[in-house]
Amino acid sequence: MTKSEYLNEVLSVIRKTFRSNDESGSMPVAAVAYLAKLHLGSDHTAFGFAKFKDVLQELEKQGMIRTGTNSKQAYSLWLSSSSIEEKVEMPKDSDTFQFNKLRNQVWFAFIAELPLGNRYLNRVTGEVRVGIQDPLSGDWLEIPKVPQSEQKTFAESFVESNALGENSEVKSALNSARWYSELPKVLSDIDPRILLEWKRARSRQIISYVERWRCDQRLNLGLVYEHGGIGGSRSQQSAGQNELRRILLSAISQMSTEDLLDFRVPMRTMLAISRPDLLNS
Repeated sequence: MTKSEYLNEVLSVIRKTFRSNDESGSMPVAAVAYLAKLHLGSDHTAFGFAKFKDVLQELEKQGMIRTGTNSKQAYSLWLSSSSIEEKVEMPKDSDTFQFNKLRNQVWFAFIAELPLGNRYLNRVTGEVRVGIQDPLSGDWLEIPKVPQSEQKTFAESFVESNALGENSEVKSALNSARWYSELPKVLSDIDPRILLEWKRARSRQIISYVERWRCDQRLNLGLVYEHGGIGGSRSQQSAGQNELRRILLSAISQMSTEDLLDFRVPMRTMLAISRPDLLNS
């Protein structure tokens, strides 16, 4: 592919995937860089551009786009009238991404920082216990939590491989103490499609980690995955929900005040505590 062909391909991607995220009708450059990398699989540096911004400046010289700061103060682009064409629908998540979903309790036990203590899975019943101080024996297997350092390294790799490393908001999110909650917010603001791809990538990473452990322990699929045979009866499903509730409440009890202020509580629950009369009116 020549430099000119690459520019034409980038412009084609912009046209087909353009989606404004603010009142000025612009699209964040970070989203464009990500989508170009996703669709073309080629890095701009291979065509003599030091930064993706240089690619856009070349297209701007040709009168195909306009760049600048949008209403949210993010570096963005606008299509010129000559560049607008019918947009192509992005594939639905169900069409492009399928995987065996981990049981909620298993997912939580492998990735959550809280509650403190060890986590265990019963190799016979599939029960999960977290926040355990004294070691369990017999049929109980200790769950090796995915280290936060490994999760963050993967997030940084995702950002760099998808041409998002130069975005100041993404950098700030990754550098924050609560990067695991801040990064998804920033990705969603840039473009919901990027957030979706992050969720896909992260799920693949966690599932791969859990699957290696499952194979090492020679566990049945149903002990780890939702549709592997465990929890088939209504009583088993109810027991699983009760266990998940216990795990979540245990984690919430160890959260800081700052974390609790960001915790989402259903409005019905808030009203039931503060103004139950409104629920009956």
